[in-house]
This record gives sequence, structure tokens and C-alpha cells, in this order.
Amino acid sequence: MPSQCSQECPNGTDEECPSGETCWADSPCAYTDAKIQADEELKSKLWCAKSYKHLVEHCPMPCEGGTDDECGPDMTCFNMSEEEVVCTEPGVGIKDPVDPDNLWCGNSWNDVLENCGKKCPEGTDEECGYFGTCYDLTGNEPMICQTEGFGVKTKGDPNKRYCGNSYNHMMEFVSIYMCCFDFDVLC
Repeated sequence: MPSQCSQECPNGTDEECPSGETCWADSPCAYTDAKIQADEELKSKLWCAKSYKHLVEHCPMPCEGGTDDECGPDMTCFNMSEEEVVCTEPGVGIKDPVDPDNLWCGNSWNDVLENCGKKCPEGTDEECGYFGTCYDLTGNEPMICQTEGFGVKTKGDPNKRYCGNSYNHMMEFVSIYMCCFDFDVLC
């Protein structure tokens, strides 16, 4: 049994390996207890669904082989191994369902609220097409889109939009600027 089996190289290239190591075919590493356990763990994190929203709300069925063919029509096999919480029981979701009326497309958060361009009831970006990304407006009451093409927020002046790591970060600069250059402001 090999002493080191830390890095797989599924494409068979040395570039997949740490510096100075070579990719070897038919390695006994594939049969170590750790590899077998990791494969079994991964199998439990492969689940079928129509969309990510459908997956987390319903956990329809597992796809232990990792292929879309196992899922049936209109479903994809999702790998949940990077998720904090994963499906464990078919038909029992891991998140509360989102009201489809709160799912709207836009190229940014402002764009969604200013234009209410298109609904995305399944929660997928594919539904949006030209309209960009599907945003969940849940918790944004009273500013929830109702009718396509009629925004719920007045369009802001594009010459007054500025970036920052956060709104507060952007405002820190404004405060410093006002203190330094506007004598009417006490700092």
C-alpha cells in the first residue's frame, strides 16, 4: 500500500500533481480505506433537482452515480459537497420554500427594483436571459416587484452611484471628505 495518496489526478496529467510528482495510472491509492470512505461520503451529497432552488426546497432524490441520467427528464445531478447543509432524506428540503412572486430578474439589485424586468419563478438565472440574474426579494418589503416593467424604486441618478466594500465603507470616505473640506461640518 502506498505511503502517500493525497492528490488524485483524474485527467492523467503530471500538471495535476504537486511539484515534482508524477501522475501514475492504476494506482492502489484508489483502494485505500480513506479513498473508499471519501467516495461513499460524496455519493451521499449527490442529489437530483430541476434547479438549485428546487434542490434545497425539496431534495427530490439522490443520484449516487453522479450522472444526470439517474435523475430523469428535466433534472440535473447536483454535487452538494461544498454546501454547509446537504440533503439527507428524499422529499425533505433543507431550506424553506421561497415565494415565487419574490423572484425577479435583473442585472443588479438596483436594476431589479428600478425596472422589475421579468419574473424567475423557478429561481434560475437561465429564466432571466438578457435580464441577468435571478434575485430573491424576500425580506425587502415593501419594495417587492408586482408587475413586469413597473419598478418599485425610483431610478437613482447614475452620476451619484459609487462603489465601496459596503455602504458604510463608502460613507466613511464621504464623512472624511466632508470633515476635511466643508467647514460647516464638525469632525
